[in-house]
Parts: sequence; C-alpha cells; structure tokens
Amino acid sequence: MLPENEEEEKEQILLTTASEASAPKASPGKRQPNEISAGDIGKHLKRQTEQLNKVTIMVQSIQKDSKSTIGQIKSIKQVQSQLKQLQQQLQNRLTQIQKFITKKDFAIKTTRLRKKNHKCQ
Repeated sequence: MLPENEEEEKEQILLTTASEASAPKASPGKRQPNEISAGDIGKHLKRQTEQLNKVTIMVQSIQKDSKSTIGQIKSIKQVQSQLKQLQQQLQNRLTQIQKFITKKDFAIKTTRLRKKNHKCQ
C-alpha cells in the first residue's frame, strides 16, 4: 500500500489529466478562429477612430481651401470685369485724342495755307 501523500498525488494527477482532456485543446495565447476578445475590438475601434479623425481633418482642410479658391475666383472675375471697363475707357480716350490731333493738325495746316495765301497776294 502507498502512503497517504502518494495516493493524494495520484488523485490530483488523475483529476488534472481528466480536466485537461475535457477542456478544448488550445495553447495559451491562441484563440479559436471565431473568437474575438474585447481588447481586440477596442484596439480596432481605436485605430478606426484615429483614421476617421485624420480623414475629418483632411476634409476640413479641403473645404477651407475650396472656400478660399472660390473667393479667389470671384475676385479674379471682378478684376477681369474692371480690366475690360478700363480697356474700353482707354480705347474711347485714344479715339478722342486721335480726333483731337486730327482736328488740330487740320487747323494748323489750314492756318499755314491762309498765311501763305495771304503773303502771296
């Protein structure tokens, strides 16, 4: 017969072996394929939140840039309109100056002819 301690050890070994046989065989650190831990879900959600925050910042930057661009386009159109008006005004002034010069030139020539004709008589 075995001493009491040895018998208790055998019972513990048998119990341990039986419980290991009934439990699903998975090594520590490995999970079943369909099993997801709350920690994994939390990490995944954190990564997605960080990515969404980056995308949000990019979209806000693009919106700001587009508003600025739209404002610049409006300013450019106003400048173009003003430039056309100034060109038209300048063209009108040039036409007036040419007419004035033509009249003056004609008046000078007419005056010279009169003086010339006056001297000849």
